[in-house]
Amino acid sequence: MTVYYFLIMISAFIYMTKPKCFDCYICMNNVFRYGKKGKPEKYKIRLTSKFFVVIFLAAVIFFVMAFRDFSVGADTSRYVMIFNEHLYGEGKNALTARTDWLYTYFNNFCSMFLSARLYVMLLSLIFVASIVKLGITESDNPFLFLFFYITIGTFSMNMSGIRQSLAMSLAIFAYYLAKKKRVVLFFIIIGIAFLFHNSAIIFLIVYPVLALNKNGNRNEIFFWTMAPVLGFLPFIPTIVIATVKSLNLYKFIPYLGATGINLKCFVFYYGLLCVITILNLLERKKIAQKDISLFKMSVLGCLCYGMAPNFYLFDRLALYFTPFMIAYYVNSLLKLKKNNLRKIAIMMCMMISVVWFVFSTINGSLSIDHYSFGL
Repeated sequence: MTVYYFLIMISAFIYMTKPKCFDCYICMNNVFRYGKKGKPEKYKIRLTSKFFVVIFLAAVIFFVMAFRDFSVGADTSRYVMIFNEHLYGEGKNALTARTDWLYTYFNNFCSMFLSARLYVMLLSLIFVASIVKLGITESDNPFLFLFFYITIGTFSMNMSGIRQSLAMSLAIFAYYLAKKKRVVLFFIIIGIAFLFHNSAIIFLIVYPVLALNKNGNRNEIFFWTMAPVLGFLPFIPTIVIATVKSLNLYKFIPYLGATGINLKCFVFYYGLLCVITILNLLERKKIAQKDISLFKMSVLGCLCYGMAPNFYLFDRLALYFTPFMIAYYVNSLLKLKKNNLRKIAIMMCMMISVVWFVFSTINGSLSIDHYSFGL
């Protein structure tokens, strides 16, 4: 756990220090850009210290993830064993028997050129790159975003669930395609993600949801009220079971069992988002234009967490929306107009998220609490 505490402290320290921007102008003697008056103007390249600090923090996260021992993470050792044996499940015959066979081909292809350590490094690079891109492009403060990613985000799962993490990285890319209304490419990417991990099929709902009304909704609290209600509607269990069976996804049947343990995830995410939303309702009437898509993704995440107590499967599906929920966290907190209220809210959320990380990680099902480095 010492490594994780160190990682949390670094991310918190970087956020607290708030690195200032600096300008670095590089003049090119022989290359000019002509202005409106026809006079040559020298190119100016502006660099910021914030960019380099984000890259540094991302590099630290990558190092922790890429150089972990294969015993860290409940599924890591199993994936490494499969990688070393060039097999999947029951063997090569399972290539056609599984619906997520693309991961097998990807695994076998990489095994032709990479060692197990380089393979884990490659996967870690893909995970971190997708998260950092989301933090830079969608979050108003990438430092705070990465802090929440480590403490209440999918960092723990990315340390264990390799296949679903790959599918999540593809889903993040598909999110940008949905925003640009690139419908064909969106469905192609989700189809590829589905062949890595079947749970990615949940992301198909994102395109029609993002294509809905683009205006900010004045009744944000309505969504947070309806999320748990929709999650426990009595007809949902029948629909889910029928869908899983019709698609022959029988391996997900064990995940359809009810469990009260996941209720804490729903209470945590739903409760924290409700508090943030209510705070914003007190100061403004509608969602900022930039955050509408993130807000819709957060509602979808709440719906999944709301159904998780009835179906463990939805606890896994909610992970696809968790990074977007975190981005909405950050943007909503930073948009609080009252300076003192904003500082208190951010500090409270940071402390709560650290407590959540500690208690959910120690003896957790993902088995990442006993960290050690490996080569």
